[in-house]
Amino acid sequence: MKGTELKEILNQEEVMFIWGNFTSYHSNTKLKDILKYPIPFADGNSDLWKKDVHLSNPLSNTELISWDGSIFLALSKNTTLIEELKDNYPDSEDLSTYNSDID
Repeated sequence: MKGTELKEILNQEEVMFIWGNFTSYHSNTKLKDILKYPIPFADGNSDLWKKDVHLSNPLSNTELISWDGSIFLALSKNTTLIEELKDNYPDSEDLSTYNSDID
């Protein structure tokens, strides 16, 4: 689904996501290339809680993740996006720093 299509749906409906991983790719990325890797997911994804947290798919740009409806995680190669989120949500924490205490 293109981001513009998702945006239309979200603008028309009030939606809450309990578990979800919204992953973006460059518009010229082919589905066959994306599917060479496991589909990104939230529920049960222990990779999100490791010291070296990274995007689930190396072809992706950004992952916006709803974790149990109580935590919002954002991973992105776009540092401007991350900085804007941190500016708008001053109580947010860097996930890599948060995970650094994990054994």
